[in-house]
Amino acid sequence: SVYHTSEMQRLVGGVVERFVDGEKDPQLLSLKVIRGSSPSWRNAAYPLMQHVNVESPGVQAWLLSKENAALVMNQLKQRPDAEQTQEMNLAIHNGQTEREVNVRGRNYVRSYRPSQSGWPPYEPETGELHEGYRLAISPLLSTDSRVIDCVIEADIDQVDKLNPVDLLLPVQGGQAYRGRIEVPQLVSWRLKERFRWPSDMVLLLSCGVVAHPEGQGMSIPLLNLDALTGNTSGRADALLFVQFRGRASEALASGQR
Repeated sequence: SVYHTSEMQRLVGGVVERFVDGEKDPQLLSLKVIRGSSPSWRNAAYPLMQHVNVESPGVQAWLLSKENAALVMNQLKQRPDAEQTQEMNLAIHNGQTEREVNVRGRNYVRSYRPSQSGWPPYEPETGELHEGYRLAISPLLSTDSRVIDCVIEADIDQVDKLNPVDLLLPVQGGQAYRGRIEVPQLVSWRLKERFRWPSDMVLLLSCGVVAHPEGQGMSIPLLNLDALTGNTSGRADALLFVQFRGRASEALASGQR
C-alpha cells in the first residue's frame, strides 16, 4: 500500500511492475577491468564517450555505444601502460544482488609486552589488518528490457605500506632491548552509486588513480594483482566496463557457438 501523491504512486508502481512483470530468467552482465598507470588514455577516447554525472567523489562515468566501447578498449590495449586484467560474466536474477568478496588478513607488529619466560625480555604483540575488496551489483531492468538501473557498491581497503619504527626497551642492568614495531599506512576507497542507462549501451567507470583492489601480494580471479600493479606502486587508474548482454542462457549459448 502506498500513501502518497499520485505522482509518487505512479513512480512506486513502475518499480513494482519491473519486479513483478519483469524478466524472470537470469540476466548476464559482463564486467571488464582495465588498469592504466596514466589517465592520459582520455585524450583519444573522449570524443567517443558521453559524460554521466556521478555523486561519489573522484569517480567519473561515461556511456558508450557498443561500437565505441570496442574502439576505446582497442585503444587501451595498444597502450604500453594499460592492460585488461580480467573479464567476468555474472548471471544475475533481475532485481537481485550479486556479491563478490575477497578480503584477507595481514599481520603486523604493533607493540611489545614483557615476556613471561624471562628471555627475551619482551615479546612482540601482533595486530591484524584486513585488505581486499567487496563488490555488490544490483541490476533492475525495465519491463521491455531497454533500460537498466544498476546499483554498484565497492569497498576497497589496502595496506599501502608498513612503516618500521625501532624501539629501545629498558631491561635490568641499565641495558636496552631493541625491538621494531610497524605503523600501518592505509588507503581506502568507497563507491555506492545508482546508474541508469539504455541496455544497448556500455557503462564505463573510472575510479581515478586509487588503491588497487587486491592489496599487496594477493592473487584473486576477479582482479589480477600483478597486472593491476605494474610500476605504479599500488596505484592505478582502474576502469570498469559494464555491459548488459541479455538472458544468460541465450548469451552464453551464442558465445559457445
